[in-house]
Amino acid sequence: MSEHTHSGRFIRSSRRHPCPICGRVKDSDCSWTQDEEQVFCHHAREDLYPGARVGDYAFTGNTKDGRCAHFVRHRERNNRPHRRTIVTPSSKGFSDPKPDQKQAKPKRPSITQLELARCTPIDPTPFIEDGCIRTIRGVENCQLVCTWTHSDFQYVERWDQPDGDKTFVPHHHNGICWENVSGDKPWKVYRRTWDTSIRGLWVIEFEGEKCTEIAESAGYVAISQPGHIHSVGLIVDRYSELVELGCAGIIYVADNDEAGDQKAERCKEAAAQVSLPFVAIRAAAISPGIKSKGSIDDVDDPGDFIAAAIQKAQEELLQPAKGRLWKEREQLQEEAMRLMGKNPDGSMVCPPQDRYVELRAFAKDLGLHLYPDDIRRVVHEARALLAGAVEMLTPEQEITAPEETWLWQGVLLKADSNMLISLPKVGKTTLLIAMIAAWFHGAQSYLGQPLVGTCPPVVIVGPDMPRIRWMKLLKRFGLAEQTAGGKWKLLGPVKGLFSKSEAIQLDDAGLARIADLASAYPGALFIFDSYTKLTSKLGYKEADSRFAGPAEDVQEVCAPHSITMVVLHHAGHSRQGEGAVAASRGSTALPAAFSQVINMAWFKRNESKTDKRVLLETEGREEDLQLLILQNNGGWTLEGDASEQLEALFKQEQEDKLSDAKADVLELCRERWKDHFKRTTRKDVIEKCDGFKTKDGNKDRKALRALRSLEGMGLLESKAETTENGTEIAFKPTE
Repeated sequence: MSEHTHSGRFIRSSRRHPCPICGRVKDSDCSWTQDEEQVFCHHAREDLYPGARVGDYAFTGNTKDGRCAHFVRHRERNNRPHRRTIVTPSSKGFSDPKPDQKQAKPKRPSITQLELARCTPIDPTPFIEDGCIRTIRGVENCQLVCTWTHSDFQYVERWDQPDGDKTFVPHHHNGICWENVSGDKPWKVYRRTWDTSIRGLWVIEFEGEKCTEIAESAGYVAISQPGHIHSVGLIVDRYSELVELGCAGIIYVADNDEAGDQKAERCKEAAAQVSLPFVAIRAAAISPGIKSKGSIDDVDDPGDFIAAAIQKAQEELLQPAKGRLWKEREQLQEEAMRLMGKNPDGSMVCPPQDRYVELRAFAKDLGLHLYPDDIRRVVHEARALLAGAVEMLTPEQEITAPEETWLWQGVLLKADSNMLISLPKVGKTTLLIAMIAAWFHGAQSYLGQPLVGTCPPVVIVGPDMPRIRWMKLLKRFGLAEQTAGGKWKLLGPVKGLFSKSEAIQLDDAGLARIADLASAYPGALFIFDSYTKLTSKLGYKEADSRFAGPAEDVQEVCAPHSITMVVLHHAGHSRQGEGAVAASRGSTALPAAFSQVINMAWFKRNESKTDKRVLLETEGREEDLQLLILQNNGGWTLEGDASEQLEALFKQEQEDKLSDAKADVLELCRERWKDHFKRTTRKDVIEKCDGFKTKDGNKDRKALRALRSLEGMGLLESKAETTENGTEIAFKPTE
């Protein structure tokens, strides 16, 4: 038993008193205080992170000697002494919105009447009473105070130092276990209200999870940046996601110190890069008596504090010195929405290729001197508002909901937007051309997936390759020929080709050309190769969320003509193996703009240069595909469904990492399961595995930890079995 330094008597596990955590009854190794506020469970836990719930208790960590796990009773905030008074919308005289109001169409962003996004009040995460004591980053006797969950695989701990300073420690799950580092996956803004719409509304931002949750408890949608990773580039990506959700602007409340001002400047710079209206206000300007480093967590009434912040933000926005004519900008946005609308006969008010010209002229008449990016931003805002400006379906209506149709079953959506991603030279262009050729020459399926209907007309917008390379590729598959005079001719379904020699960009002129072709070949398949080449002269950086803007523009151009779009884009080297969407290079806003994303990646090329198998996987609105394919001179052949091979490969990778002791445990489990399906317990491990036949008192714990670790790797699975001595955890190998 571990050394407890607590006063008073403990209740120990027995047949009459099972452990509240593990249910232990066979001995007295588990103990808890008589008031049942703290539990010391005999089993150390490596599968839990501090703050994780087990029944009515929260895990704080393993004891210093590593022999048992410490739990405290979970308490809601309103049970804590000396709690802060939280003002909810109802206590301030607001009434909850009616159900039909929640579904109402989003409001247009208002500058002169700034409106914050509201939410149902959420209690803040309770602080841990008597949290565990550890040395954190060289500082001794730090106490765990709170754990904030950012995602299923990310959380942050707050540790209070003896001198009053605070330390925040990020954790991420690497697929096997938790690590106390930020990891390689992006961190979003901290927000617990992702299910609440922010379209057309402003959002308030604070420094830190605690302040964010206080604002949420007062009924406001609030955000904060992860404190451990907040460079301008990362904030740009996070703000880009808010822009995609229709956020009208940010009110940033800076802590009352110089560090707070510096953080506000970084966020301001990031907001400017994504054209997101942004107002930074120091906490002291909202509440003059606030202490140094203070914020909303140092005031008595958070609701009043936020109301004052809104007033300050409106005053700031309306200052003439800011050089922004907000009323005129609203007029410009209304004009953009009008131009993107339709006439009573269904025709477009203004062709897409003419909208930017019309808007620039309109802005000039209003006295607005805007850059091209500003105009594009207005168009994007108008598009988002129009997309959300729909009425709710009601039970009284009879509605149609046509099924989504495929061009290439499971791979390419028909009359929709598809993105095909891979590293260079993997063969994404060849895959499409080979599929089209097979289809045109009578094939009913390709790589085992049905080709639906007849082969449509094909238009290739391909500035990624020179004309001669395109012709040789098309000739290889019977879609082009060389004439007697040495010239080239397109054949079959290929109705148009833009190569490197025919300069085209996704600008106004390029969109006009594409619009004409879409009108000429309704229902056609358009291949855009590659997106980077098509946008290279537009001034966008790949990490900028606005990098997705041209994709949205060309989708709008093609949509009226039922065009199937396939946009080819390069993958990021560091993100291969993380799924189709994650593999895309640059901002996550780009793959998010497409209905279907397809990724092609070498299967085991890193292990063998002769292994030319490619994993084709999809992510979209339907069930994802995972196919193993192989390229040859005649195109591509199907090697089979990749799911089982990927699972086997993952398990083999896990096994290769095992220590000798764990490898012995795994072999024992497999041998016992082959012998009449016998499960393995920690006692079996101690008896049969040499590495666990020790005389020290930790052999039970070591054996169970080894079994649990193998379970966490997906190599074993457990089941609780009742024996003469109580409940025992038994394990078997996964299939």
